Amino acid sequence: MPALDPVLKAHGVLVTKLAVVQPNRIVGGYADEADLEARAAHLMDIARIVDAYILALGRDVKETTSQSIDLSDFTDQVTAALEGNATFQLSRAAECLRAARYSLARSAGAP
Repeated sequence: MPALDPVLKAHGVLVTKLAVVQPNRIVGGYADEADLEARAAHLMDIARIVDAYILALGRDVKETTSQSIDLSDFTDQVTAALEGNATFQLSRAAECLRAARYSLARSAGAP
């Protein structure tokens, strides 16, 4: 039996892994710090899964073309896009909520 095409195999892994990764549920209609941090972690999980597929596609193209292919352009593309952008915003919002909660607790006399 012939080996499975590497891109088809990578696509199957992509679909399978994405189906398993579930986002956290925000209860009560308002996200707290843990909710925001969990959402950031969820995005990074998705990024790593998609990045693995992109790299597999790049490797396949590099092996099947006579053209020069720089695999660094197929490496960590989604992760790099999210870090410092979407995940930064989620982390910043979590820190703001944490600071507000701390300030409120201090003003209420909590240690």
